Amino acid sequence: MTIVLVVLNGFLEFDSGIFSTCLTIASFVVNAFWIIFLVNDFKYRKTIFGRLTYIFLSVIIVGFLFKLQHWPFAGTTLMIGYAGIMIIYAIRFITKKQKHLLDILKLLWVQTTAIISLLILMHRIGREYSIINALLFIALICVFTLDYNKRMNVIR
Repeated sequence: MTIVLVVLNGFLEFDSGIFSTCLTIASFVVNAFWIIFLVNDFKYRKTIFGRLTYIFLSVIIVGFLFKLQHWPFAGTTLMIGYAGIMIIYAIRFITKKQKHLLDILKLLWVQTTAIISLLILMHRIGREYSIINALLFIALICVFTLDYNKRMNVIR
């Protein structure tokens, strides 16, 4: 969805603030949904890393609501939330005993999504950089699907 919106914005060159706002909200919703999807592993959710990730996700949501309302400390709240997720996920990756390609792609996607989303929300870079998140996400889904199919064939 993010790719479609970015491509539409590039080709149609909308100057309207409404389309720009819709693009930001859509990008945030898609990224938040997939971060929740990736951390929804039962083993991960019961660990301290999983609980801290959910806390930082709620901090990001509060920061995003602050940003929409133009309240003070919105940027600080967003930075705390995104930095927390980046640190927690990096520590989880480092402490993991076996690392596969899927784990590396997840770490790369979480880190770049956090950095790019924060920079876009803080108006430091343009929305066209969200294509990087989308491409990494497509690679992540491809590897996940191949890995899942391989595991299902082993179980049978």
